[in-house]
Amino acid sequence: MTDLVTRRPKTGLRPNSASPAGICSRVRRCISRRLLLPASALALLMALLVPAGADDGNLLILPFAVHSDRDMTFLKNAVTDMMSSRLAQSDRIRPLSRETARKAAAGATGFSVKDAARIGRAHGVDYVVCGSLTILGDSISTDARVVDIARNRMALSFSDTGKNQGDVIVHINRLAEEIRSRVFGETIAGGILSGAAPAADAPAAVAESRRHPEKLWDGAARGDGTAMRTIAPAGALAGDVWRSRFFKTEIRGMAAADIDGDGQTEIAFSTGKGIRVFRRTDDRFVRVAEYLKAVTDQFVGMDAADINGNGRAEIFVTNLHSESQNLRSYVLEWDGRRLRPILERENWYWRVIRPDGGEPVLLGQKRGIHDILTPGIVRLEWMDGAYVPGRGDSGEAALPPWVTVFSVNRGNIQQNGLSTPAAMDKSGRLRVLDTDGSALWESPKPLGGSMTYLAYPSPATATLAGYTEKDHFYLPVRIIVRDADGDGKTDVLAVNNTDAANLLLQRTRLYTSGHVESMTWDAFGLRMAWRTREISGAVSDMALADIDNDGEDELVVSVIKKVSSVLGAGKSFIAAQEIPRGAAAAPSPATARGR
Repeated sequence: MTDLVTRRPKTGLRPNSASPAGICSRVRRCISRRLLLPASALALLMALLVPAGADDGNLLILPFAVHSDRDMTFLKNAVTDMMSSRLAQSDRIRPLSRETARKAAAGATGFSVKDAARIGRAHGVDYVVCGSLTILGDSISTDARVVDIARNRMALSFSDTGKNQGDVIVHINRLAEEIRSRVFGETIAGGILSGAAPAADAPAAVAESRRHPEKLWDGAARGDGTAMRTIAPAGALAGDVWRSRFFKTEIRGMAAADIDGDGQTEIAFSTGKGIRVFRRTDDRFVRVAEYLKAVTDQFVGMDAADINGNGRAEIFVTNLHSESQNLRSYVLEWDGRRLRPILERENWYWRVIRPDGGEPVLLGQKRGIHDILTPGIVRLEWMDGAYVPGRGDSGEAALPPWVTVFSVNRGNIQQNGLSTPAAMDKSGRLRVLDTDGSALWESPKPLGGSMTYLAYPSPATATLAGYTEKDHFYLPVRIIVRDADGDGKTDVLAVNNTDAANLLLQRTRLYTSGHVESMTWDAFGLRMAWRTREISGAVSDMALADIDNDGEDELVVSVIKKVSSVLGAGKSFIAAQEIPRGAAAAPSPATARGR
């Protein structure tokens, strides 16, 4: 199975004699000329000069895997030789020979990070470089990882794409530059990057401004699924980023849960053909299962949680019949070999919430004969082979009639130990609600922004030849209520997509970019604590889940880059960002900006 990936370009590099790396180089040259210092003085000098995490080291370049529809084996040796020659120009890097790398690899290619670390330890090197080339027609993608053996972590992840195979030379130059600057602390000519942290955010912004938006989310993104070092502007969340390859569809909904009961988290998402389930395994995004929809199915939303308690999360698909517009929702479950429906033709809109990150709660709302959403939300429980309204009071009964199952969540929002609901209204404003349904707080500007809608006839619409034009009721993107960054305070996470027409077109949404905002409660209401970088496209759904199964939840989003039309298929991807513990507050208390 070949990964499809997306990447970046190049600058030249020259050792800077005034930098710490350059000074270290001169010290070594003095040593080589036998101008020796006392051992203790030399050790102290070197400790002061070498940036943290930028030690000299032996480096092993493993043969790159080549994915191509024709024989391109010669590139394996060519990549190793080109990279070795470029890295050998540094006084601080000692690449091992190609023959040593060939013996270390024992004929294998396509190493995972764990494999690279194991080989590095076995051969006593400090760093290992592994990667792959993907050639599709004339285009080429280069992906690489640098593993720090002593610290047992990934020191660098790199990805780049080109329109012709000759661009691999550009990629290798860029990769060598990244290794020398980011791993070994050398300085790039012109001072764009250095071993020390920049005094201001401007240098990083300049470097990023030359890159295409598709390759950016907090400074890095790649298609085959490896987390990367990131560069975030002031106020934006800074954490490692992972991105799937592009899918030729619109991903309108997404959910993360243990679908097959193996203890690992999978991602289920909608496509134009049905529901697909993928798992992130090392640096790959692997398909686990797919369920093809009926021709008349019209997707509305999806969630996943183990509500029936059998150890496998059910996938709740809210679905309409495209012609009658009646609800035809269904539930999928893994049977050990495939996804199969355990319930069909259900008259429920579904949403799963996890107040304060606790046990999942399945909420339901009915569709009426004349109302697209009947007022009233109920908590559903599994009983006698069906999901039925629960007997206990879950607090949803007291919600105002305008609140929908798609717009609400609850938790300890006010940090007072009480479960408080929050909901998006029809205009997109986020409201924190009191026990009587009144607003304790309301966002000054709209948030959310979705492409998914329910169509309904309106007296104001025109009728022509028996066809009645319909208005659109746009469903909000879910909100999440829980402590997302581990600072002990409940966060409210909301999507904020930017509409090019400023929502003036009632039946059309033209989203150009979006981000996720995290808000916490203070004396005045909710204020922004942090946000992700602006993402090109529309954020269609999100989740907090441990998709790399490392014990820490990531912020996961689905992004629609291109809407399906008569001109071609849609284009979407899944992305995830690590959330630093106790993420720093944004510089402004503003809770939202216009869409």
